[in-house]
Order: sequence, then C-alpha cells, then structure tokens
Amino acid sequence: MKKNVCLFMLLLMIFFTGICLAENTPATPTPEKAREYHRRFEQGADLFQHGRYADALKIFDSVISEEPKAPYCLFMAGNACIFLFEFDKAISYLDRFLELSPDNPQALIPLIVCYQSTGKTDKAQELIDKLRTLKQTGKFLEVLGPMERFQRELMRLPDGLILAGIEYFHNDPSRPVFAFDEETADYKITREYQIYHASDAFTDLIRKKKPQLKDVNIYLFQEADYKDGIPTDPKIYQILTELPTYTQVRQWVLDARTNPPTPINTPPSTDKATPATPSKP
Repeated sequence: MKKNVCLFMLLLMIFFTGICLAENTPATPTPEKAREYHRRFEQGADLFQHGRYADALKIFDSVISEEPKAPYCLFMAGNACIFLFEFDKAISYLDRFLELSPDNPQALIPLIVCYQSTGKTDKAQELIDKLRTLKQTGKFLEVLGPMERFQRELMRLPDGLILAGIEYFHNDPSRPVFAFDEETADYKITREYQIYHASDAFTDLIRKKKPQLKDVNIYLFQEADYKDGIPTDPKIYQILTELPTYTQVRQWVLDARTNPPTPINTPPSTDKATPATPSKP
C-alpha cells in the first residue's frame, strides 16, 4: 500500500526519536524491566507503523501505567491519538512528554496538528513560529526532514475521506507552498490541492499576455487526481499574484470539493461552467 509521504516522514521521525528516547529514559527501572519496556515499546511502534493505532495505544498505555515517566511511550501515544482523531487526548500525552523533555522540537509538529485540527489556531501559529526559529539552528532538518515541510492539520470529511493540510518552509520555486491531500481512511492519497509557484514557461506566457505582471510572482491554485499512486496532470483553478494564507487555501479547497470550479487550462465544456473563483475566508 502506498502511504502518504507526510505520514512516512512522520513515521521515520518517530522511529528514530523512539530509539533515542528509549536510551534516555529519565526513570531508573531495573535492567530487566527496562528491557521489557523497550520490547513492549517496539511492539507498539510496529503496530503503529502498520496503522493499528488503537492497538498501539493500548501497549503504550500499559507501559505508562507502570512507568509514568516513559517519554518514548508518551510521545508515541500522543501520535497514535492524532491518527485516531483524539486531539485533546494527544495534547495531554505530548504535554507530559514536554514536561520530561522541555522544548523538545520533535513534539512541535504533532502539537501543531492537534491545535490546528481543534481550531486553536493561535496556539498552532505560536508553534509554527518556533519552527521558523529552528530554521536558524541545526534542529530544523531534524524536525522537518529534507523536504522542509510539516503536516499542519487533519480533517475528517463528511464522505469518510481525510484532508491533510501541509505547509512547506523551503524557498524552492519548483515545489508547493501549501498542499491539501485528500486521503482514504488508510492514508492513501486520492487527490491533492496545491498552491504552487508557476513554472518559468507558464510565468513567461502570463507576462506576455499581461505585461503589468512582469515584476510579480505568479502562483497557481491547482488540483491533481491520483491514479495508482501517481498524480495526473493538474487542473489549474486560479492564477494568483500574491501568496494566500493557509486559512484562505483551506477554504478554497473545501469549496472546490463541494462545487468544483472549471479549470482554466482545459477547454470549457458545453455544460454550464462553474466560475473558477474561490471563496474568501
């Protein structure tokens, strides 16, 4: 099964974090008990990696009940709760983790997901600003990985699908700024909405038609369906000269799902066209 790349990055981060935390547990159980905790932790981590979040949480909780200061299990339990959409419970685990490991950057991204997904946008933005600060340190890649992106939000949609909001911190014009992955319950991507820097060729074409845009950046709001895990040619819905906010793009995506606009890069059909104008937040 082809997993969401963002999920893969999170799992990779958790895997290495788990090993690190397992070796630095502040509690002092007997060597035999420590080995047992680590074995149970690995069992839970394996269940987590295979999408069995509720079963994994039970194992992490079993360790926490015996050793409340087991940070690796607190961290993993918080992430399991996120994938169960139990965000307030996840915050409780992750806050306890941070009590044991203050300002640990590894907890920032899952907490951002929790706060953004529960509408606590000010708290989410506070942590995002911390991520930006980390860009000046060696901790930045440790948290975000080489793609310099993080998952910002998870939403359950009325049709049973999941919408994952993603934000990028890079300055690479060949990659998205914001992305929203529409996924199945097992996190397989079915389509993706993006805010993208327009290619040089597309930008040149636009500027020839509209010379007044020669000194501005061109962004595209677009959608690509996925076939067998591979994105199809994107449908462009909007040409933008200013970078929208995450909140704006989020609303455009939700509107596009319920009332798909007519792409501006394909010939119009004979049916009544839907204007390609996203809603304002």
